[in-house]
Amino acid sequence: MALLNNKYIWVETESTQRSVETSDHPVEKGVQLTDNVRRAPLELSLKGEIVGKNAKQTLDYFVSCMNKGTPVKYSGVNKFTRTMLITNINTDNTYKIMGGY
Repeated sequence: MALLNNKYIWVETESTQRSVETSDHPVEKGVQLTDNVRRAPLELSLKGEIVGKNAKQTLDYFVSCMNKGTPVKYSGVNKFTRTMLITNINTDNTYKIMGGY
């Protein structure tokens, strides 16, 4: 189990993407010159399930946080003490998850 804003979710995988952006400038001869490095935002992707008797309310809460731009905190295998924003939520509804997402 993991916690997203103190709400329990079951997480199968946590994927993090850490990257930087560079500015490159051509020079007269030779290779391009990279003179600036800027850290890109950390991206965390979760794959899992929201289940239990309050699954619908939990999903609605996360959608509300996303739509309002409300910061969230995550604690799972990775722990992020800085607040993050939810940028998208994809749900699959199958016969395997009764009353959940």
